[in-house]
Amino acid sequence: MGFDRPIFTAPRIATPLWYEYHLLEEDPEFRERRGDWPCLLLLRSRCMTLIWFCTISGHWMARTAKGSGIIQLAGYLWETDQYTAARRIFDILDWEERHAA
Repeated sequence: MGFDRPIFTAPRIATPLWYEYHLLEEDPEFRERRGDWPCLLLLRSRCMTLIWFCTISGHWMARTAKGSGIIQLAGYLWETDQYTAARRIFDILDWEERHAA
């Protein structure tokens, strides 16, 4: 998707994802555990796009968009629908599996 590696790792409570996906009705113990979930700050070099991505829940957030799951993120970054993004991811994984040494 254009990411080389994460440029920063932080617990979810220290990221914008903590505020965007906060539910008032959730169990306080779950909220506390969720605050420790690791999140990555990703930089897409081609477009200088910063993405926060939670490695446990799959929630992600860019400056202008947010979503849940790697397929939604791929659709956003590749500017396509989720079905096309899912197919493209499948093709990449299938190619890698067929060419694994």
